[in-house]
Order: sequence, then C-alpha cells, then structure tokens
Amino acid sequence: MDFNVAARALMEQPKSEAAYSYPKSIKSPLDIRAIVFDLDGTLTASYKMLEAVKHLYEHFKELGGNEEFADRFLQEYLMTDSQSQRRRNFQNVLHSERNTHKAYNDFIRAHPDLLRDTFVLDAAKAMQAESFKLYEGVKEFLETAHAAGVPVFIYTNSMEFFAVRRMYKACINPDHIAAIWARPHDQHLPLAWMERNDVGDDLKKFADKLIVYTYKKPDATPFIEIAKIAGITAQNILMVGEGVSDLRSVFHDGERENVNNPSATLATQDQGAADICVDTQAVNQKLRPGAEELGIDALNKRIERMGVVDRIIRLIDGIPSLVKIVKDCLISLSPPPVIPIVVNGALAAPEIPSVASRKAVIAAATARPGTEYSA
Repeated sequence: MDFNVAARALMEQPKSEAAYSYPKSIKSPLDIRAIVFDLDGTLTASYKMLEAVKHLYEHFKELGGNEEFADRFLQEYLMTDSQSQRRRNFQNVLHSERNTHKAYNDFIRAHPDLLRDTFVLDAAKAMQAESFKLYEGVKEFLETAHAAGVPVFIYTNSMEFFAVRRMYKACINPDHIAAIWARPHDQHLPLAWMERNDVGDDLKKFADKLIVYTYKKPDATPFIEIAKIAGITAQNILMVGEGVSDLRSVFHDGERENVNNPSATLATQDQGAADICVDTQAVNQKLRPGAEELGIDALNKRIERMGVVDRIIRLIDGIPSLVKIVKDCLISLSPPPVIPIVVNGALAAPEIPSVASRKAVIAAATARPGTEYSA
C-alpha cells in the first residue's frame, strides 16, 4: 500500500484509541533518557496564525475579485526585498497578533473603497488565540517525563523572544523544561515582552534556559550536545517534531543527510503536520518563496524520498499517541546519568550530579583498592 494512503488511513481512525505506527525495526522497549520537542506545530498549534493570514487573504481576494489584489496585501505588509527582513516578518506573522492586525488595518486605510469588517478581523483574532494553545496530551506527557526524571528540551527555529513568549502564553510549566534552543532576535531581548506586560516569573525561568544558536535546522548540534553531557547515546534521545526540518535534523551529520547514523530516534507529530492544510501551505509559500514546505504531505514525501519509513515512529493522533506508546510499554522513560542544565547560555553538566550519576561514580571508585566513597 502507498505510504501516504496508509498514513492517511491511520489518521482517520477514531481517536478513542490514539493511533500510532511503531516500526518493528525499532527495538522495544525503547530506552529513552532525554526528549527533544520542536515547538511550533508540535507542542502548540502555532500555524493557526497562518490560518488567520489565509482568512484575511481570502477576504481580500473576494473583495478585489482576483488573487493579484490579495497578493498585494501580503506583498506590501508582510514581505520585503530583503531575505533577512522577510524571515523576521514571517516570525512576526507566526507569533505576533499585532503584526497581522496592523497589516489588515493599514491595507484598509490604503484602499478607501474598502470597508473595515470587524467580523472578519475578529475571526482572524480567534484563530490567532487558538495558536497559543497546547495540543492535547502535552501537559500530561510533560508531567510524566518530569516524574520519570527524564529531561525535556525544546529545539525550535523560532527566535528567542517569540519562543519564550509562546511557551509562557501556552502555560507550559518551565520546571518541566531543561533547555530551549532558539535563534537570536535582532531587535528584542527575550524579556522585552515581560517589561511591557504584567507577567509572572515563569517567563524569566524560560529565558534563563535559553541557548541561542546561529545555525538553522536541519542541524544535529543539540542532540550531540545532549548525548555528550548527559552521558547517553543517540538511541536514548527521542525527537518529536512535525516538520521536514525536524526529520532532516535527526538524519543529518552537520553537512548532509545521513540516514544510516541518526542523531536521535524520531517520532513525527502527524496531527500537527496534518493541521497545516494545502491553502495554508500556499500562503506560507507566498510569504516565504522557496521555503521548505509545511504539512503532512511534504513530510510524507520526504520520509519516502529518504527511505526511512521503517526508522521512525508515527504519532498519528499527535501527543496522545506518544502518551499511549509509553502506556503500552514500547518506550521506557528513565533518567540519564547526568541531567544537563543551562549555564551562561550553554548546555552544561550540573556541579551536583544526578543520583544515577553519583551511584555510577561511587561504584566505579569503590572498585579501586584503598578508596572509600559514601553517597
């Protein structure tokens, strides 16, 4: 059976029993000592922001009677000739409600024959609000991992300012996150939003766990750093993501795709990928010409092309599928020898090692004659 057909058939199953695909080539139970999550489209429904833009785009296409008129809305306010500026503007669209509101209002003012439609803008705002919500099962799984002593990391292409703001607004418990890899913002520091709003200390906790990087997915650097500091192997790391960039980051050696030496075990958040419809992907391409495609079809095509169908776990119903896999004992969660922390913006080993690490040190030391240690 064609892989796309099989994947879609699984996605259509009732959600009372969260569906997943666990290939026989992956030994079970999988011994997981660290978990890395993508953020946008994996933990939060961030791409609902793009749906809001699509909604306004369709509104202007209807008013103008053609696609070219709607394209001017995107071209004039959401894009520039500068690639770096375009990337920043896309981040503003994906994470900032105000940017899209301003684009709409400015476009209306620039075309006096158009009437401001409060109903249309309110619908877009409702979609934007949805984008900050956690997917079903996220809190439950983060609590499970935390209780098991397994560190959870975030690896996102989003800029640091937006990453901490989104995680704060989604009500993720910062104590459940060990570190956050995010890209630098060239205008705002992570706590700039905190200074302008009456928010709690959780935002600062997130900011303290930031590791700002200048490379871009696909890149396996976070997995390599986690494995080295935690004292584990790639097989002990689970990466959960919904995008092609997450797939390529796992099967990447820093310069090219390397399907024979993955940096982690990948579980794809298929529900998040499926939420990105064809029309939303079309708007994404208009905002970012030539950017990597989004959505379940793009993910499936790349999986087939790379020949790793039997090397990855498919979370057909998203995070509830991951919760079920743990309950079905196909994944075993246990602490690594060392639980990494963030020190001065970099991943490091704590001065006081974990209990598992102390026991390992004591066991090794007591094997040497004449040396005594106590826990």
